[in-house]
Amino acid sequence: KSTEVLRLKRDWAIRTGDLAEYVRLAQAAPRSPSMDIALVLAARGDLPAAQAELSDTNTRRATLEQQPTNPGLWSELGGREAVLGHRDEALRCARKAVELQPESLDASTGPRHSASLAFVYAWTGDKDRAIAEYARLLRIPYSGLNVHEMKRHPAYAPLRGDPRFEALLADPKNNAPLF
Repeated sequence: KSTEVLRLKRDWAIRTGDLAEYVRLAQAAPRSPSMDIALVLAARGDLPAAQAELSDTNTRRATLEQQPTNPGLWSELGGREAVLGHRDEALRCARKAVELQPESLDASTGPRHSASLAFVYAWTGDKDRAIAEYARLLRIPYSGLNVHEMKRHPAYAPLRGDPRFEALLADPKNNAPLF
């Protein structure tokens, strides 16, 4: 039970942008390498530690070789490759996820892969494409993307301070109900 409580506290800390609390909670318990921890470290400016946190990426690559049609694995690996600084590989992986499960075939999961591609754009320096894709995704029924989380979650750190991204977050239509 205490492990679940700790996980919930970490989730709350990352979603509210309390990165110091997230790090404190992550250090309080034994854990395996984590993309969330890597994002927190990178958002706090410690890219080498963030990249070290992704030391199990080769294992993920091996899993993908066994499951080459799994779009979730492609998305995950795309994000990891982006944080590791492997731009071309990150884009290849994220685009493959979108290709395997496009929004036109899966209106529920497809947008998540599109959001992963936007994440890769942001973390590889293509802010124009990232912001355009996030703007598009905010206007479709999609349960995993909202401006409230985007304001605080470390996944969006590369876009913070960009006037276009800040305008996107402040736009009242992006806070309006979808239905």
